Amino acid sequence: IILVDQNPIGRSPRSNPATYLKIFDAIRSVFADTVDARTRGFTPGHFSFNSEQGQCPHCRGEGMLQIDMQFLADVYMTCDACGGTRYRDEILEVTYRGRNIAEVLQMTAREALVFFRGQGLVQSKLRRLIDVGLDYLRLGQPANTLSGGEAQRLKLAAYTSSSHRGRCLFILDEPTTGLHFNDIVHLLDCFDTLLGLGHSLIVVEHNLQVMKAADYIIDMGPGAGEAGGQIIFEGTPEELAHCPDSITGRFLAQAFADRPA
Repeated sequence: IILVDQNPIGRSPRSNPATYLKIFDAIRSVFADTVDARTRGFTPGHFSFNSEQGQCPHCRGEGMLQIDMQFLADVYMTCDACGGTRYRDEILEVTYRGRNIAEVLQMTAREALVFFRGQGLVQSKLRRLIDVGLDYLRLGQPANTLSGGEAQRLKLAAYTSSSHRGRCLFILDEPTTGLHFNDIVHLLDCFDTLLGLGHSLIVVEHNLQVMKAADYIIDMGPGAGEAGGQIIFEGTPEELAHCPDSITGRFLAQAFADRPA
């Protein structure tokens, strides 16, 4: 049983979408396999800003320097040694198709998918980001800057690979909060992928778009908060739309009526 909430995937700026989904492992291997890297004796570890082999020694791979302001809030400044790239100069001299590792981390998932054409492993991992509607995220975007909805979809993306063995029950509490209509479509596609892999989902939700896509609904009511707590209906969305005792059913009926033929 897995609870997928909107809590951050990591509070450290060292964590990002590429590291969370193991995309960065594959990308570092691509760089380490270049002629220049092999000539210099660089391994995949040299292309990690978390490794002493590759990180800028001045900021230790943070890209920023923390200035202690005593009684005031600390101030963060871009590292003047690496210019915020996080890497040693010799690491940035190694390029793949004209881009160094720091420049790749500034790419969005969509841009990286095109850039790494022919690299099947990298592309397969990138598609997991794109499939949950996060194609606009920069690969190196710090995890502590992601919204709750983005963090939640990243967690789901980690399970959209068939390499995860065993069937899981996912529990999600209002996953559409703050999402645009198009983002919800991507989220539902992600749900379908998980279901296709044999997983099951329990979703607590008020969004009609999600309700219409459900296989089975348990409607709680009749009101909210202390005025609720009773099971008003159990069944399919279509059956709920015809339930006279359900307030939710009335709105769902209208949603079905507005659906294009």
